[in-house]
Amino acid sequence: MKKYIVRPNFYGCLLKLQGLNHDSYSWADIGREIGMSRQAARNLFMNEATDDGFAKYGTLGELLAFFEREGMPVAIGDLFVVTE
Repeated sequence: MKKYIVRPNFYGCLLKLQGLNHDSYSWADIGREIGMSRQAARNLFMNEATDDGFAKYGTLGELLAFFEREGMPVAIGDLFVVTE
């Protein structure tokens, strides 16, 4: 039986966005844009995935909207990396 590991790729998307826009985003700016604190945004983007880690569906929607507003629309699949 195959086992899949799903990890967030939020930070990878952010790095790509920063490269495209030739700009950097503070955690405070990102938090404000997606409706959470600076520290919560940093934790969301930087923490390693754990088996009990999760992002709420509403947060995923906010991430999709954030990247679209910033000129780099992403699909839900872009926000995650799946490996065996």
